[in-house]
Amino acid sequence: MKVPRVAQALCMTPACVQLGAEYAANLSPNHAQIDPCTNFEELVCGGWNLRHELRPDQGSTGTIDLMSEDNEAKLRKIIEGAYPGESSHSHFSPRNLDTAAVSIDQQNFDMMQTAYNACMDEASIAKLGVAPIITVLDQMSKVFAPPGDYSGLALFVKTVGASSLLSIYVDTDPKDPDVTLIGVMPSTGIGLGSKSYYEDPELVSEYRDAIAQLFAAIHPSSVNTTPVDAAKQAVDVVDFETKIAAIMPELSDLRDVVKSYNPMSLNEIAKLIPQLGIPKIIKALAPANYTPGNIIVGDPAYLSKLSSLISETPRTTIASYFQWKVIQGLETIVIARETMKPYTHLKNKLRGREPDAVSERWRTCLAHVDDGLGWILSRFFIEMYFSARDKDLGNEIIAALKQVYIDKFNKLDWMDAEVKAAAVEKIRTIEQKIGYPSASPNITDPVDLKDYYADINITPTYSDNVLSLTSWALNQTWSDLGKPTDRKEWGMTAPTVNAYYNPSLNEIAFPAGIMQPPIFSGDLPGYINYGSFGSVAGHEISHGFDDSGRQYDSKGRFQDWWTNATLIEYERRSKCFVDEFNNFTVIGSGNRTISVKGQQTLGENIADSAGISASYAAWQESRRKGEGEDENNLLLPGFGFNGNGTTLFKTPEQMFFVAYGNLWCTKSTPGALTSQVLTDVHAPGQIRIKGTVMNSRGFREAFGCKVREPTCELW
Repeated sequence: MKVPRVAQALCMTPACVQLGAEYAANLSPNHAQIDPCTNFEELVCGGWNLRHELRPDQGSTGTIDLMSEDNEAKLRKIIEGAYPGESSHSHFSPRNLDTAAVSIDQQNFDMMQTAYNACMDEASIAKLGVAPIITVLDQMSKVFAPPGDYSGLALFVKTVGASSLLSIYVDTDPKDPDVTLIGVMPSTGIGLGSKSYYEDPELVSEYRDAIAQLFAAIHPSSVNTTPVDAAKQAVDVVDFETKIAAIMPELSDLRDVVKSYNPMSLNEIAKLIPQLGIPKIIKALAPANYTPGNIIVGDPAYLSKLSSLISETPRTTIASYFQWKVIQGLETIVIARETMKPYTHLKNKLRGREPDAVSERWRTCLAHVDDGLGWILSRFFIEMYFSARDKDLGNEIIAALKQVYIDKFNKLDWMDAEVKAAAVEKIRTIEQKIGYPSASPNITDPVDLKDYYADINITPTYSDNVLSLTSWALNQTWSDLGKPTDRKEWGMTAPTVNAYYNPSLNEIAFPAGIMQPPIFSGDLPGYINYGSFGSVAGHEISHGFDDSGRQYDSKGRFQDWWTNATLIEYERRSKCFVDEFNNFTVIGSGNRTISVKGQQTLGENIADSAGISASYAAWQESRRKGEGEDENNLLLPGFGFNGNGTTLFKTPEQMFFVAYGNLWCTKSTPGALTSQVLTDVHAPGQIRIKGTVMNSRGFREAFGCKVREPTCELW
């Protein structure tokens, strides 16, 4: 057996000293008695769980959440301060702009700050009470709705940003990603969040009572709703939603690209579900000169069942349902805590939070600005907290990962030559976006930002701003119809602590927000950057070859490019992941043991295991090339020799996996775990660690585990 190399010196930079102390504190108190091969999550995260308390408004938290909180604190300092005249390192600092550009930059900043301050004006918002929602309901009550035609109501609900019976959206054409088209999917905005919750009588009863109280307090001003009327409305709405839940497809089916790709003409859709008048909705939203071709329908059978359900449901119930969706969708624009109390309690119960918990107002308002004016906020974030050096390091790591994937594919003995060549081509052509957009809009250019948001009018009234930004965003999206796909657009703002792979564009994106300590920094050892950020980057690249992404080619086209022999082997190996994760359990609400859904989480589990394997190989290759071998892979203090702290982890190889484990340290309430298993395509954090290291050959070798073969492996 090859003995892992041992680093004899320690990294004593401030970043290393701080992270070493953090990692050491995160260890389980009895770490010396824990075998990393059998309980690695408890080993590296046991202390983390003891050290971190959940806020009342949190059902779970983890390393990624703490990074988000750190970014939020930075953003709060920016948005509550004066216009920053210059930054310490940015090449596009205001000090490098001409006078006219600086003036526009300050106008953009002022607009963002006005939106934030309007949201923070709790006294004015509370004084209005629920009046802003009543105003919207009054507008909806004037919508013409002839018998059997709910298109006007469905359109109205969509324009105010609330979810409805169907999701009608604009996206790239899976078969021709250079053009945009319209899609129709089952709405994911079902009231309780998961169809499974409608099988719990206690939850359904609480939900019904909460809706009744809101109906009694929030209704069109022309209607005199008594408590008895409100209770009857609530019963009708919840019964209707329960029937919707019963016919909804499973989440695993919705993410199945084959099942959800059903091109249909407008006439065919109108025949499937005539009551919603989808052609009318599309005509109202699309540009005047746009002629729809085929529409992609996610689940035609659901549309047919929904049509039957609507036909047998009283008109008054449908009207009450739309009223409820508006209240539910807009309840965050008001401050009326007593009125909202039962519904707040229910939401918090579902999410595993304390009953009366509400987020701190400044967090709510930051999210409001990020949702509506996120690119202005992004500009000022990256000026302070992202550098050209960061961008270069990110590109370097991703380039190394792409080469590893190419090498892996070329060596696979179960993938035939034709598929190998196509897979390698797909890797080579992946577009990588690092940090922030330089077009659509260019956030380094104040003039471009001003033009981008030119049609928005921000006022001192928070509810008006929410509705205005919602309307603007809807118009922005639908105005893309008939235009070539804009490949420069980003799907996340720069401060976001996340990343994504877009199969239709064959692109990966890593916002500046995730390229931050403690998982990414040029001042940290290579095994930290590769073990944490690199594993995330490898994860996103792997999505191009998971059970969904593998069905798109190098140009982002949904088409079959796998030979039968290779596909059979791929599916056999994928089933291993499904079976493996089906056997993992968590303790959920009511102390019930809940099984993770292996099929629902398959894509993420494949990406986790492939990502860490690729990142480990890329890091090892960087060491073989001698890229900073001595100075860039020194052990952290607290984990080295020389009598300094624990000697549990003795090599950079082991520390690579310690970095990975720390990335996914997570603490959750039983309610939050239940919600995640039912509604999320990601397994809970502790399960992600457990499953991924079980599937890592590198991990088993680094820690000398008895069994070296991974449980499941694709490449």
